[in-house]
Amino acid sequence: MKTKQFLFLLVCTFAFANTFAENRYWVGGAAANWANATSWSATSGGSNGASIPTTKDVVIFDNSAGNANPTVTLTDADVAVNSITFTSSNVTFDGAFAIKTINMTVDNSQVKFVNSVTINNSLSFLGSKTAPRITHSTTGNFILGNGRAFTLTGNSTTNYFEGGPKSVFRYNTTSALTVFFKPTTRLGGLYIYKGLITLGNDLTIPRLNFPPANLNSQELILAPNVTFTLFAGGSSGLTELENGGTVNASAAGSKFVIKSTSETVLNGKKRIFKTGATINHLEFNSAGTTPETSTLVLFEPIKVRTLTLTAGTIDNATNSITIEAGGSGVVTGAGATKAPIVNGASSKR
Repeated sequence: MKTKQFLFLLVCTFAFANTFAENRYWVGGAAANWANATSWSATSGGSNGASIPTTKDVVIFDNSAGNANPTVTLTDADVAVNSITFTSSNVTFDGAFAIKTINMTVDNSQVKFVNSVTINNSLSFLGSKTAPRITHSTTGNFILGNGRAFTLTGNSTTNYFEGGPKSVFRYNTTSALTVFFKPTTRLGGLYIYKGLITLGNDLTIPRLNFPPANLNSQELILAPNVTFTLFAGGSSGLTELENGGTVNASAAGSKFVIKSTSETVLNGKKRIFKTGATINHLEFNSAGTTPETSTLVLFEPIKVRTLTLTAGTIDNATNSITIEAGGSGVVTGAGATKAPIVNGASSKR
């Protein structure tokens, strides 16, 4: 009887212990497949043959001999792990697979993804590297958060991203995050599902999207002296319902630029700015469209400290745009307004 009880307790203990996360270190060298057991060890630089990481495991890419700066490939399945830590090792993930993880830590490393990435809870940038810490170069998505709280740590010199013209960054978190991109970054799009996202540096995109699932709860905020450029043509550009999220471009020196946009993009009841907001600098320039007849129609009342209209038309028939007292409205080139924009200072050409 005692023997049976002991065996039962032993089995239960083993099963309970097996539910805890185990470390899996990359030992696949400069290039190998994620799905090979020979790519993994239970210890840093140790013998290979450990099990392939699963959802309960902690994955670690360190600088052990022969395993620094690898290219990791996988072609037939997605990857889901508990967490991934990069320590002084620059890693490139390649192949037609997506990575899903609860937490990610990038410590003095640079990580390049050429596939989709989802991070649910936290992303930490440690160390002092100043090059882009994460590069996302793909037609897939880079997603922070899953609708709950998310932690992003680091500072403006270390926690920044680099994307490409086909890379789409998506934010879905109840937390207020400040994100930084490599200067002159031109992304394929920015989708804000939930939360308050502050851009810490300049960004250019063809599509800004506030999905309707969380109406009125999303906000894109510009930090001081940040320029956000929305460029598009045809049906691209700002998209969503009239009660979707909004942009807050009130910080000193910040600019919201709408460039080369056809009137089908912004015509109609699409909210852009917070109702009643004071925008530091609004610029509209449809030069380059064919013909240059784009019209910016805003249905929410806002004040603008500086308004620049280079080409195209701003339709202010509903008196939704006013110039803040002491501000200036500058209309240059072929630009025109369908109604006067006044308040404290007249618009002038």
